[in-house]
Amino acid sequence: MFYHLTRNFTTKTYRNVGLTYLWEAIFMFSFTVYVSIIGAIMLFLGFFSFVSATYHHESRSWIVGLMVAGMALVIFGIVTLPKDWHNQLSTQKARSSQSTKKASLAPHPQNMVFDGGAKKRAAAHRQLNEQATRKQLATSYQSMGKLTFNSNQKTYVLTITDSGYTKAMVYLKAHPNQAKQIKWSDSVASFEKTSRSIKKTLGPGYQLIIKDHLPKLTTLLTLKDGKPIQNFVK
Repeated sequence: MFYHLTRNFTTKTYRNVGLTYLWEAIFMFSFTVYVSIIGAIMLFLGFFSFVSATYHHESRSWIVGLMVAGMALVIFGIVTLPKDWHNQLSTQKARSSQSTKKASLAPHPQNMVFDGGAKKRAAAHRQLNEQATRKQLATSYQSMGKLTFNSNQKTYVLTITDSGYTKAMVYLKAHPNQAKQIKWSDSVASFEKTSRSIKKTLGPGYQLIIKDHLPKLTTLLTLKDGKPIQNFVK
């Protein structure tokens, strides 16, 4: 309904603009014709007055002035009439073309609806992929911990529940120089691979955070787009 109202309003607006230019052209044309007619009448009356004055041997100076003025008006009309009419029509066509071009470049209400629908479909598709990724990760890390997802922050969080892994992290926190013996770098590389898979599936900007109770809940590792941005081992 909004589209039809907008289209009717736009059509009426362009129609009114066209009528305005048409009336301007008619006015100028009528004015030029009126001036030409007045000049012709003056020339006609001057001619007969000149003949009459010549016959009666009267002064003809004012009659000559009248005829010159009439001739000037007639010439003005003959020169101006076609030129003025052509200019008005050219102006009308140019402005109408410009209005049509602006209308064609303006965002169409119907296209806006389609754009909004496309954005909604894209958002829904992204949410489906996010949830599918969450389920897949939860299954993969089921024996290791609990996985959650925050859609607004685009963050997957793995909270470790494996007691053996937790004991190793508690020891690593107390003895960071033992990272090589505990093979912490292997764990980091594995999580990096998972983060790259998330980026490949969902696009850039998603984080993967690994947390564990040491005994306080601590962030062990934060990764984004396949690269670690925070590591609890200094």
